[in-house]
Amino acid sequence: KTRPEVTKMVAASAIRASGHGFGNLLRGRKARGTVTFTLSALEQKALAGVGAKGLANMFRRLGENAPFVIPGIMSAFCVIHFGQEAFDNNLRKREADFANDQ
Repeated sequence: KTRPEVTKMVAASAIRASGHGFGNLLRGRKARGTVTFTLSALEQKALAGVGAKGLANMFRRLGENAPFVIPGIMSAFCVIHFGQEAFDNNLRKREADFANDQ
């Protein structure tokens, strides 16, 4: 448990450490001609535009990135397939090694 006095002292020292006071992000300058607004996460529509715009945008982006991604995937597949074939081939016994056995 923390004591309220200690919490207040830590918060006050953090505000003083910034040197500009709480909420003064522009360091004393006035922001003119700038309009900012925020929207609470509870007021936003979480799935806005997914059905109409989202799927079309996803397929468009996949089509744009396919020429860069597919060669890497294909080369990785070929290397892995070659390695598995070589491993399986090395597991087999060679008949020539056992030709002289009785």
